[in-house]
Amino acid sequence: MNNILLIDAYHLFHRTYYTFRNLKLKSGDSVGMIYGTIYLLLHYKDKFKPCDIIMCYDNGRSGRQEIYADYKADRVQTKNGFNQQLIIVKSLLKDMGVKYAEYEDAEADDVIGSLSTRFENDKKIIISGDHDYFQLINENVNFYKIGKHDKMYHLSLFIEEYGIHPSRYAEMLYLRGDSSDNVPGIAKVGAKTALSIVKSTQTFDEVLKHKKVVDHIDIVQRNKDILTIKKKLDVIVKKDIKNLHIVKCLFEDYFKFDSFIRRWNDIEVIDK
Repeated sequence: MNNILLIDAYHLFHRTYYTFRNLKLKSGDSVGMIYGTIYLLLHYKDKFKPCDIIMCYDNGRSGRQEIYADYKADRVQTKNGFNQQLIIVKSLLKDMGVKYAEYEDAEADDVIGSLSTRFENDKKIIISGDHDYFQLINENVNFYKIGKHDKMYHLSLFIEEYGIHPSRYAEMLYLRGDSSDNVPGIAKVGAKTALSIVKSTQTFDEVLKHKKVVDHIDIVQRNKDILTIKKKLDVIVKKDIKNLHIVKCLFEDYFKFDSFIRRWNDIEVIDK
Protein backbone atom coordinates (compact mmCIF):
# COMPACT_ATOMS: atom_id res chain seq x y z
CA MET A 1 0.00 0.00 0.00
CA ASN A 2 1.43 3.37 -1.06
CA ASN A 3 1.27 6.55 0.98
CA ILE A 4 -0.42 9.73 -0.29
CA LEU A 5 0.22 12.92 1.67
CA LEU A 6 -2.72 15.32 1.98
CA ILE A 7 -1.20 18.52 3.35
CA ASP A 8 -3.19 21.34 4.93
CA ALA A 9 -1.24 23.97 3.00
CA TYR A 10 -2.13 27.15 4.86
CA HIS A 11 -1.59 25.49 8.21
CA LEU A 12 1.89 24.51 7.03
CA PHE A 13 2.55 28.02 5.69
CA HIS A 14 1.57 29.66 8.98
CA ARG A 15 3.65 27.23 10.98
CA THR A 16 6.78 27.75 8.89
CA TYR A 17 6.18 31.52 8.79
CA TYR A 18 6.48 31.70 12.57
CA THR A 19 9.04 28.92 13.07
CA PHE A 20 11.51 30.44 10.60
CA ARG A 21 10.50 34.09 11.12
CA ASN A 22 14.08 35.25 11.66
CA LEU A 23 15.34 33.95 8.30
CA LYS A 24 15.86 36.93 6.01
CA LEU A 25 17.82 37.96 2.95
CA LYS A 26 20.47 40.66 3.12
CA SER A 27 17.82 43.00 1.72
CA GLY A 28 15.75 42.40 4.84
CA ASP A 29 13.05 40.43 3.04
CA SER A 30 11.67 37.52 5.07
CA VAL A 31 11.97 34.10 3.44
CA GLY A 32 11.33 31.78 6.38
CA MET A 33 7.99 30.50 5.10
CA ILE A 34 9.50 29.71 1.71
CA TYR A 35 12.50 27.91 3.17
CA GLY A 36 10.53 26.12 5.88
CA THR A 37 7.82 24.83 3.56
CA ILE A 38 10.26 23.26 1.12
CA TYR A 39 12.40 21.94 3.98
CA LEU A 40 9.38 20.18 5.51
CA LEU A 41 8.19 18.81 2.17
CA LEU A 42 11.58 17.19 1.69
CA HIS A 43 11.46 15.92 5.27
CA TYR A 44 7.99 14.39 4.80
CA LYS A 45 9.07 12.87 1.50
CA ASP A 46 12.00 11.17 3.23
CA LYS A 47 9.93 10.12 6.23
CA PHE A 48 6.83 8.73 4.53
CA LYS A 49 8.14 7.78 1.06
CA PRO A 50 4.84 8.88 -0.57
CA CYS A 51 3.79 8.10 -4.10
CA ASP A 52 2.01 11.47 -4.17
CA ILE A 53 2.02 14.78 -2.31
CA ILE A 54 -1.06 17.00 -2.62
CA MET A 55 -1.14 20.53 -1.22
CA CYS A 56 -4.72 21.35 -0.22
CA TYR A 57 -5.83 24.99 -0.20
CA ASP A 58 -8.65 27.14 1.18
CA ASN A 59 -10.56 28.96 -1.55
CA GLY A 60 -13.07 31.68 -0.67
CA ARG A 61 -15.74 31.57 2.02
CA SER A 62 -17.09 28.15 2.96
CA GLY A 63 -20.54 29.32 4.03
CA ARG A 64 -19.79 28.64 7.70
CA GLN A 65 -19.73 32.39 8.40
CA GLU A 66 -23.34 32.53 7.22
CA ILE A 67 -24.25 29.94 9.86
CA TYR A 68 -22.26 31.66 12.62
CA ALA A 69 -21.03 35.19 11.93
CA ASP A 70 -18.14 35.00 14.42
CA TYR A 71 -16.67 31.84 12.89
CA LYS A 72 -12.87 32.34 12.88
CA ALA A 73 -13.45 36.02 13.74
CA ASP A 74 -10.62 36.03 16.27
CA ARG A 75 -7.90 34.98 13.81
CA VAL A 76 -4.82 37.21 14.13
CA GLN A 77 -3.95 39.04 10.93
CA THR A 78 -0.53 38.15 9.58
CA LYS A 79 2.07 40.76 8.73
CA ASN A 80 5.78 41.22 8.03
CA GLY A 81 5.79 39.81 4.53
CA PHE A 82 3.42 36.87 4.95
CA ASN A 83 1.39 37.59 1.82
CA GLN A 84 4.47 38.28 -0.28
CA GLN A 85 6.00 34.95 0.76
CA LEU A 86 2.68 33.20 0.22
CA ILE A 87 2.56 34.24 -3.43
CA ILE A 88 6.14 33.13 -3.98
CA VAL A 89 5.93 29.77 -2.20
CA LYS A 90 2.72 28.75 -4.00
CA SER A 91 4.34 29.59 -7.34
CA LEU A 92 7.54 27.72 -6.43
CA LEU A 93 5.63 24.59 -5.44
CA LYS A 94 3.83 24.58 -8.77
CA ASP A 95 7.13 25.06 -10.61
CA MET A 96 8.51 22.09 -8.65
CA GLY A 97 5.64 19.94 -9.93
CA VAL A 98 3.90 19.50 -6.57
CA LYS A 99 0.24 18.60 -7.02
CA TYR A 100 -2.44 20.79 -5.46
CA ALA A 101 -6.19 20.86 -4.93
CA GLU A 102 -8.82 23.41 -4.00
CA TYR A 103 -12.55 23.84 -4.42
CA GLU A 104 -14.47 27.07 -4.83
CA ASP A 105 -15.92 28.36 -1.56
CA ALA A 106 -14.45 25.49 0.45
CA GLU A 107 -11.84 25.17 3.16
CA ALA A 108 -8.82 22.89 3.02
CA ASP A 109 -10.55 20.69 5.62
CA ASP A 110 -13.30 19.88 3.13
CA VAL A 111 -10.85 19.38 0.27
CA ILE A 112 -8.86 16.94 2.41
CA GLY A 113 -12.04 15.28 3.67
CA SER A 114 -13.19 14.66 0.10
CA LEU A 115 -9.79 13.40 -1.09
CA SER A 116 -9.52 11.12 1.96
CA THR A 117 -12.37 9.03 0.53
CA ARG A 118 -10.52 8.38 -2.72
CA PHE A 119 -7.45 6.32 -3.70
CA GLU A 120 -8.89 3.20 -2.08
CA ASN A 121 -5.75 1.13 -2.55
CA ASP A 122 -3.47 3.70 -0.90
CA LYS A 123 -2.90 4.95 2.64
CA LYS A 124 -3.78 8.62 3.01
CA ILE A 125 -1.75 10.59 5.54
CA ILE A 126 -3.21 13.96 6.52
CA ILE A 127 -0.61 16.48 7.70
CA SER A 128 -1.82 19.39 9.83
CA GLY A 129 -1.95 20.64 13.40
CA ASP A 130 -5.72 21.05 13.33
CA HIS A 131 -7.41 18.49 15.60
CA ASP A 132 -10.59 18.58 13.47
CA TYR A 133 -8.97 15.97 11.23
CA PHE A 134 -9.29 13.30 13.93
CA GLN A 135 -12.82 12.71 12.61
CA LEU A 136 -11.41 11.47 9.27
CA ILE A 137 -9.20 8.68 10.65
CA ASN A 138 -10.07 5.16 9.53
CA GLU A 139 -8.36 1.99 8.31
CA ASN A 140 -6.96 3.82 5.28
CA VAL A 141 -6.52 7.33 6.68
CA ASN A 142 -3.90 8.36 9.23
CA PHE A 143 -3.46 11.80 10.75
CA TYR A 144 0.06 13.11 11.33
CA LYS A 145 -0.62 15.86 13.86
CA ILE A 146 2.17 18.40 13.81
CA GLY A 147 2.92 20.65 16.75
CA LYS A 148 5.31 20.83 19.67
CA HIS A 149 5.53 17.05 19.47
CA ASP A 150 4.57 15.59 16.08
CA LYS A 151 2.54 12.40 16.37
CA MET A 152 1.08 9.90 13.92
CA TYR A 153 -2.47 8.85 14.75
CA HIS A 154 -3.85 5.68 13.19
CA LEU A 155 -7.15 4.03 13.96
CA SER A 156 -6.06 1.78 16.82
CA LEU A 157 -4.02 4.51 18.55
CA PHE A 158 -6.91 6.96 18.43
CA ILE A 159 -9.32 4.40 19.89
CA GLU A 160 -6.76 3.54 22.57
CA GLU A 161 -6.39 7.21 23.59
CA TYR A 162 -10.00 8.36 23.31
CA GLY A 163 -12.06 5.22 23.75
CA ILE A 164 -14.34 6.04 20.81
CA HIS A 165 -14.22 5.57 17.05
CA PRO A 166 -12.77 8.60 15.21
CA SER A 167 -16.04 9.08 13.33
CA ARG A 168 -17.58 10.16 16.65
CA TYR A 169 -14.89 12.72 17.44
CA ALA A 170 -16.90 15.43 15.70
CA GLU A 171 -19.75 14.82 18.16
CA MET A 172 -17.43 15.98 20.93
CA LEU A 173 -16.81 19.19 19.01
CA TYR A 174 -20.54 19.78 18.60
CA LEU A 175 -20.86 19.75 22.40
CA ARG A 176 -17.78 21.65 23.53
CA GLY A 177 -17.29 23.84 20.48
CA ASP A 178 -13.95 24.64 18.90
CA SER A 179 -12.02 27.56 20.36
CA SER A 180 -9.51 27.50 17.50
CA ASP A 181 -12.37 28.42 15.13
CA ASN A 182 -14.06 30.71 17.68
CA VAL A 183 -17.10 28.43 17.85
CA PRO A 184 -18.62 28.18 21.36
CA GLY A 185 -20.18 25.03 22.72
CA ILE A 186 -22.60 24.25 25.53
CA ALA A 187 -21.82 26.23 28.69
CA LYS A 188 -19.85 24.21 31.26
CA VAL A 189 -19.24 21.35 28.81
CA GLY A 190 -15.52 21.07 28.20
CA ALA A 191 -13.40 18.44 26.50
CA LYS A 192 -13.60 15.85 29.31
CA THR A 193 -17.34 16.17 29.76
CA ALA A 194 -17.98 16.06 26.02
CA LEU A 195 -15.91 12.89 25.68
CA SER A 196 -17.68 11.33 28.65
CA ILE A 197 -21.09 12.03 27.10
CA VAL A 198 -20.11 10.55 23.74
CA LYS A 199 -18.54 7.49 25.38
CA SER A 200 -21.71 6.87 27.41
CA THR A 201 -23.86 6.72 24.27
CA GLN A 202 -24.03 4.54 21.18
CA THR A 203 -25.38 7.03 18.64
CA PHE A 204 -25.63 10.76 18.03
CA ASP A 205 -29.38 10.59 18.62
CA GLU A 206 -28.62 9.32 22.13
CA VAL A 207 -26.19 12.21 22.62
CA LEU A 208 -28.98 14.66 21.82
CA LYS A 209 -31.16 13.08 24.54
CA HIS A 210 -28.46 13.34 27.22
CA LYS A 211 -29.53 15.48 30.19
CA LYS A 212 -26.68 17.95 29.65
CA VAL A 213 -27.48 18.30 25.95
CA VAL A 214 -31.24 18.10 25.52
CA ASP A 215 -31.83 21.78 26.38
CA HIS A 216 -29.13 22.96 23.97
CA ILE A 217 -30.07 21.23 20.74
CA ASP A 218 -29.88 24.48 18.79
CA ILE A 219 -26.22 24.98 19.72
CA VAL A 220 -25.33 21.37 18.93
CA GLN A 221 -27.07 21.41 15.55
CA ARG A 222 -25.41 24.71 14.63
CA ASN A 223 -22.01 23.32 15.56
CA LYS A 224 -22.73 20.17 13.59
CA ASP A 225 -23.29 22.27 10.47
CA ILE A 226 -20.07 24.21 11.09
CA LEU A 227 -17.63 21.62 12.41
CA THR A 228 -18.42 18.57 10.27
CA ILE A 229 -15.80 18.15 7.55
CA LYS A 230 -17.34 17.64 4.12
CA LYS A 231 -16.40 14.50 2.20
CA LYS A 232 -18.31 14.68 -1.08
CA LEU A 233 -16.87 17.65 -2.96
CA ASP A 234 -15.90 16.96 -6.56
CA VAL A 235 -12.31 18.04 -5.97
CA ILE A 236 -9.90 18.00 -8.92
CA VAL A 237 -6.21 17.41 -8.24
CA LYS A 238 -4.03 19.57 -10.48
CA LYS A 239 -0.40 19.67 -11.50
CA ASP A 240 1.32 22.42 -13.46
CA ILE A 241 4.21 22.02 -15.90
CA LYS A 242 7.53 21.87 -14.08
CA ASN A 243 9.86 24.85 -14.35
CA LEU A 244 12.80 23.57 -12.38
CA HIS A 245 15.26 25.90 -14.10
CA ILE A 246 13.40 28.85 -12.57
CA VAL A 247 13.43 27.21 -9.15
CA LYS A 248 17.15 26.49 -9.36
CA CYS A 249 17.98 30.03 -10.46
CA LEU A 250 16.00 31.48 -7.56
CA PHE A 251 17.62 29.12 -5.06
CA GLU A 252 21.13 29.89 -6.34
CA ASP A 253 21.00 33.57 -7.22
CA TYR A 254 18.32 35.16 -5.05
CA PHE A 255 17.44 33.13 -1.97
CA LYS A 256 20.92 31.58 -1.58
CA PHE A 257 19.33 28.31 -0.43
CA ASP A 258 22.58 26.38 -0.70
CA SER A 259 21.25 23.44 1.35
CA PHE A 260 18.52 22.86 -1.24
CA ILE A 261 20.98 23.05 -4.12
CA ARG A 262 22.96 20.30 -2.41
CA ARG A 263 19.75 18.27 -2.33
CA TRP A 264 18.80 19.10 -5.89
CA ASN A 265 18.27 15.46 -6.82
CA ASP A 266 15.55 15.31 -4.16
CA ILE A 267 13.97 18.51 -5.46
CA GLU A 268 13.80 17.08 -9.00
CA VAL A 269 11.73 14.08 -7.88
CA ILE A 270 9.71 15.64 -5.05
CA ASP A 271 6.55 15.01 -7.08
CA LYS A 272 7.14 11.26 -7.34
